[in-house]
Amino acid sequence: MYKDIDIFDLLTDESKEKIMKELKEAKAEAKKDGRAEGLVEGRAEGEKLGIAKALLETAKNLLKLGIPNDKIAEATKLNIEEIKALSAQMV
Repeated sequence: MYKDIDIFDLLTDESKEKIMKELKEAKAEAKKDGRAEGLVEGRAEGEKLGIAKALLETAKNLLKLGIPNDKIAEATKLNIEEIKALSAQMV
């Protein structure tokens, strides 16, 4: 019967160090890539939230001016139900 052998144990110290260094660099690169991806996603989400807030603020201002709901919906791309809910919150 063959005994289980850890291949890593068969390598020279120099080879082990090289492999460990490469793994460490790969891990650091993956972490860096993950952070960059997270930043991009975070920025995109922030932009969406900013746009939504601006549209709601615009809709509020148009409601205060007495603009009809259908015109506000056309201008802001919000649906009528959203505008009605916003109007009810303002009362």
